[in-house]
Amino acid sequence: MLRTDPTAFGSSHADWARKSLAEIGDWIAKMHLFAEMRDGKCRATGAWYLRPEGSADGRGHVIAVYTMPELRRQGLFRQIMQMLEQDARRNGVVQLELDVSASQPAAQAGYLALGYGEIGRRPGAKCHDGVCSDTITMRKRLPA
Repeated sequence: MLRTDPTAFGSSHADWARKSLAEIGDWIAKMHLFAEMRDGKCRATGAWYLRPEGSADGRGHVIAVYTMPELRRQGLFRQIMQMLEQDARRNGVVQLELDVSASQPAAQAGYLALGYGEIGRRPGAKCHDGVCSDTITMRKRLPA
């Protein structure tokens, strides 16, 4: 997914290829990862982690939400996000935050439909191949 659609993520395949296995293992250890698999292929992903600075107030951060382009508009995004939110709530998270590129209007619309709202914007913060776009921070308070 990082190879075929790097603009959907905050990092690139090259960024991850430079990391050691220990660094990748540390990253995975703090994530709550979800994936929809079929026929040995990952069709959709999503993850969340407890923000270190938000651990006292139950703030989590959503990352790596992705659905293969040919499988979009089939409900996989919603399924992944629902599982992710339920897991976060079971783990004491009361608020999830995420960052989405302004160049990804479909992703923004999906998050808005799930109850996330914009709380901030970083102009030109996300760049791929010399093209920069704003990063939008969104938040959702999880029901008790």
